[in-house]
Amino acid sequence: MIRYSLRRLLTAIPLVWAVVTLCFLLLEAAPGDVSGTLIPQGASVEMRTAIMAKWQLEAPMGLRYLAALGNLCTGELGLSVVRERPVLDLILEALPATLALTACSLAMMVVLGLGIGSLQALRRGSWLDRGATLISVVLHAVPSFWLAMVLVLGFALWLPVLPASQAADPMAAYMPGWERLLDRLAHLVLPALALGAANAALIARHHRSALLEVMDQDFIRTARALGLGPWRVLTRHALRAALLPTVTLLGLALPFLFSGSVVVERVFAWPGMGTLIFEGIEQQDTPVVLGCFLVYGVLVVVGGLLADVATAALDPRIRLD
Repeated sequence: MIRYSLRRLLTAIPLVWAVVTLCFLLLEAAPGDVSGTLIPQGASVEMRTAIMAKWQLEAPMGLRYLAALGNLCTGELGLSVVRERPVLDLILEALPATLALTACSLAMMVVLGLGIGSLQALRRGSWLDRGATLISVVLHAVPSFWLAMVLVLGFALWLPVLPASQAADPMAAYMPGWERLLDRLAHLVLPALALGAANAALIARHHRSALLEVMDQDFIRTARALGLGPWRVLTRHALRAALLPTVTLLGLALPFLFSGSVVVERVFAWPGMGTLIFEGIEQQDTPVVLGCFLVYGVLVVVGGLLADVATAALDPRIRLD
C-alpha cells in the first residue's frame, strides 16, 4: 500500500507541473499586465522604472517562468505583486473557508446521493423512482453558477430564510458559541448545495444502478429467502457491495468540486481560494494565481489517492501491486 501510494504521488508531479505551466501561459496570453494596477497615473519615469525592476515585469517570459517554478518548488510561493504580502499567507487565510465549503458539499453529496439512490432502488419503477431520475438528470445538466443564482433568488430574496453572501454574519464575533455555529452553518447551506447538487444527482443515478445490479445476485436472494426485510438486506448486504463505483465517483468529483468552488465562491462572496483566484486573475497577480492552482492540484491528487485507498479497503480482491 505504501509503495502504491508513493508511486501515485510521483506520477502526479507531472500533472501538477502541467496545470501550473498552463495557468502561467494563459496569464501571459491575457491582454494587459499587472503594471496597470501597480503604476499610478502620472507616475514619473523613475518611479515606473523602479516598479518594473522590483517585480521583474520587463524580464523575459522564460526567466519569469523559471522564477515562478522556483518559488513553487521551495514552498515560498513568492510575494503577491498587488498586495505585497507572501502568497502562502494569503492562501492559508483563504484555505480553511474553501475546505469547509468543499467538505460540506462532499458530505451533502454522499448523504443525498446514497439516500436517494437507495430509495430509488427499493422503489424501482414507482413514481418516486421516476421523479427522482428526472430531477437528477436536470440537476446534473444545470451549471453550478446558474443554480447558485437561482438559490440566491429563491431562498435569500423571495423567501429570505438563508443568507446569500459571506461566511458569517458581521456580528458573529459577539454571538454566543451555539448561535455562532448556527450562523456559520446557515451561511454554508446555499453555496454547498449549489456546489454539490449536480454531483449528488450523479451519485444517486450510479448508486441506483449499482444497487439494482447487486440486488439481483444470488447472495441477496439468499438473504431474502432467510426472511430478512428490505432495509436489512440493503444495509447489511447490498450497500457495501454497491459502494465501489460510488467511492470512485467521489474521487473523480473532487476536481469538479474545486473548480466549481471558484465560481460558486464568487457568487456568494465566500472568502475562500476561489475568490482569491478571481481577484488574482482580474489584477493579473501571477504568483497568487499560480500558488492557488498548485494547492488545488495537490488537493486533487491527495483526494484521488484517498479514493483509491478506500476502494482497495472496500474490495480486498483489488491487487494494488
